Amino acid sequence: MGQSNNGTFDSIESLHDSVHTIGGGGWGHLAIIAYSAFDPLFFLHHANVDRIFAMWQVIHNDTYVIPTAAVYATHTESQGNMEDIDTPLKPFFLNDTSFWTSDMVRDLETFGYTYEEVDNKTREEVVAAINRKYTDYSPATIALRSKQNSLPRAGQLLGDHISKVMTEQQSHETKSMAWHHGSASHPPVHAIFKVNSNGEYYREWIANIKARKHALKGSFLIYLFFGDVSDDTSSWQHLDNLVGSLGVFADHGRSSTAEEGQITGTIPLTSALMRMAGKRQISSLDPEDAEPFLRSALQLRISKADGTAVNASDVDGLGISIVSSMVTVPATGDQLPQWGEVESNFDLVV
Repeated sequence: MGQSNNGTFDSIESLHDSVHTIGGGGWGHLAIIAYSAFDPLFFLHHANVDRIFAMWQVIHNDTYVIPTAAVYATHTESQGNMEDIDTPLKPFFLNDTSFWTSDMVRDLETFGYTYEEVDNKTREEVVAAINRKYTDYSPATIALRSKQNSLPRAGQLLGDHISKVMTEQQSHETKSMAWHHGSASHPPVHAIFKVNSNGEYYREWIANIKARKHALKGSFLIYLFFGDVSDDTSSWQHLDNLVGSLGVFADHGRSSTAEEGQITGTIPLTSALMRMAGKRQISSLDPEDAEPFLRSALQLRISKADGTAVNASDVDGLGISIVSSMVTVPATGDQLPQWGEVESNFDLVV
């Protein structure tokens, strides 16, 4: 996972690790690398990761495996060896004398299966499927759906229509996000959206996180909250003021050394900030309004897989930076939001 700039902290691997740690809970098989495949959820989870990667491949079909030095030694590879698209994927035999490579398995239909979202789909069709299924609570999609319903644009009567879209989305009981908890209030449209010659745009907020993978000699979870937090770690996943969490999926008993195994990931902050705007605790998502609130309200908590609370100072290599970016709302449902440069706002943990 890269750190060359503020916009490269997140990855599919980060999503993968969080499901393992959250799904496994306190010493559940899924949270322990050596035993995770014994949990039936493992196969559902990894099939889903494969499906997500298949969608990513269609959208980013001009890139694949980037040559990288091996971080760890294995039974067949030495630490530091360069691995690329043609590196044998041992121990998976292609035949009696050779192994599969990443180049050979680039197309999942090599193995005779596919997923509905990518089966004979164009890039535009895959993007449209993602927008339909996974962005119900994104400000970008709220504005986009207003457009698709032939509603007025921001600056006219868009606020009423965005509220209508929000209300319709809240009616789906199976979907709930932090900014819906405890309040039916909608944030004023002017607090979220602005308009320029390119259309509607808004500011996205993110916590960029880095740490040593084996800092606590096992899997652990990083949580962000707004305001006071209970000492009971078992309640943290269910608190209404939970902003989000990031799971670090690590070998039990393994220690962190030097630069080995540094991981990165993100916790999105925007939906929780929208809840605060709905409660009129902040006036907008603009830095002059959101940043002072984040500085005063954000609370960090960390727990091991067994539920033991951990001080941030005990996590080797931990750093948390709050960053933001202006995002232009897509004009149509088969387009992705367009992110601007990711800007640094402040460090929560250095």
